[in-house]
Amino acid sequence: MLDAGGTVKLETRHFHEDTGITTPGRSKEEAEDYRYFPEPDLVPLAPPPEWVEQIRRSLPEFPAARRERLQAEWNLSDADLTALRNADAFDVVAETVAAGASRPTRGSGGWVSCPGTPTRPVPS
Repeated sequence: MLDAGGTVKLETRHFHEDTGITTPGRSKEEAEDYRYFPEPDLVPLAPPPEWVEQIRRSLPEFPAARRERLQAEWNLSDADLTALRNADAFDVVAETVAAGASRPTRGSGGWVSCPGTPTRPVPS
């Protein structure tokens, strides 16, 4: 539009799900009305780096990092990890191993897959 010499009209638009089109809503003649104003009732917060680090250390391991770590520790293939996750068995297996059971081995994801799933084809 700009390359063709046109201008961008500042306005709020409404999206109509049934037709998939947008229509003009409210015009923004005075774009200055939309600039950022700090919240007057909130004071700026600048926590000390030590406090931020203390909070960071107290957080639990993020789920993606936990899966990546356990996949490496257990030497699981991507297919085995996917099979355990798809069967909602990953957390149960992790808790069972943490309680003292032997950890899963490569190829063990197959026991949670049903025949016909992408990780375990139907036998012919």
